[in-house]
Amino acid sequence: MSKFVHLRRFLNLLTIKHNNYIYVAPHHNAFIDNYSLDNANSDNVLAYVSYLRDGNEPNLKLRIYVETTSPEMEKFTNDNVEIIPLYINDKAGKVQKIKSKLKRMSAKYHCRQWWRDNPTVEFEDHIKSQKVVCFNYGTETKNSFAKRSSHLWDIFSHIFVTCPLDARVQMSNFGGSLDKFYVSGYARNDCLLKNERKEVINKWLKSIGIDLKGSKFIVYAPTVNEQPDLFEKFFFGFDDRGELEKFLEEQNIYILYKPHPLERYKGEFKTNRIIEYPYSKEFSLYDLLSFSDALITNYSSVYIDYCITGKPVIFNFANLEEFREKRGLAYDPPYAVLLDDPATNWDEMKEKFIKAFKEPVGKKYHEVQQLLNKYADSNSCKRITEILFDDKKAKEYKIKEWLF
Repeated sequence: MSKFVHLRRFLNLLTIKHNNYIYVAPHHNAFIDNYSLDNANSDNVLAYVSYLRDGNEPNLKLRIYVETTSPEMEKFTNDNVEIIPLYINDKAGKVQKIKSKLKRMSAKYHCRQWWRDNPTVEFEDHIKSQKVVCFNYGTETKNSFAKRSSHLWDIFSHIFVTCPLDARVQMSNFGGSLDKFYVSGYARNDCLLKNERKEVINKWLKSIGIDLKGSKFIVYAPTVNEQPDLFEKFFFGFDDRGELEKFLEEQNIYILYKPHPLERYKGEFKTNRIIEYPYSKEFSLYDLLSFSDALITNYSSVYIDYCITGKPVIFNFANLEEFREKRGLAYDPPYAVLLDDPATNWDEMKEKFIKAFKEPVGKKYHEVQQLLNKYADSNSCKRITEILFDDKKAKEYKIKEWLF
């Protein structure tokens, strides 16, 4: 338990609550990559606040306080939503930091609901009359350091997942009870089937000299690889014999590379055919995924989101044994929950590239898609609204416990 938590909980108890006030704390990756309401990227709670800001729930009248490290985020008001940024400046002086923290605390204690993107102990000062909601950051595929963070879910009243299996895996990692989990899908996934910013992305690609005619675009979005030396030397972690650029040119493929926010290696891989994703207020990573023709990843859960599109996914397992040893996997061996067999060397990777655009995805792809996503649509935000603001409807999405 954090320092002074009992005092903070007492202050929270004394503070008058407003039913339409919401407090929002994005994932820590949002602060690293400067996610915002214009570019929620992979942050589910920011994606949902953006959905509300855009007038998709006109019957809700809400005041939403949002933690941010971006001084560019401005206060926003329309007929039904007021959004107030609470700026966190790590470079501020000690007195200023204390004032900022007290301001956030005051705002938080007036709110009936607290929303967070991932499990955390920062919300341990809640009281029973408040809804404490985890929008979640990803379906578990890797070790989540359960020993260090067990029972974090006990803080939350609502936890959003993509499928019942995911709820059980996360419960084993973080604690909590099964009836806190709601199968809604993730807010960020709603844009995957819409491709609403296709023209914006086309404009960006043309501005950097990319010929769009006949080109295929593959997003490469790996998780932290835990082997910086290996991936500094080779783009995919294995020796491509110097053939990568020529092969991509022959196949008319461009790789749009999105490093993980916590990635440590700084390999210089920008070429005519490998383009690093630029942080942009005009389109997010998930807009880029919607635009793309295929995805390459390793042990990241991004493939579970992406597979609702039905597009090809290539798995790069260049360092499976090392990753297993250093980090560990939620499913081990992982093959039962993969959409296709992984590539472990350059020759296999080339075969995967060619297959991706010549053959339809296989039966296993669809089986795993249905196992890990109860919904393959663009209505996650609508379901989240029903769960948070309609107690009767919420019961339809709650995972039932078998009591005996």
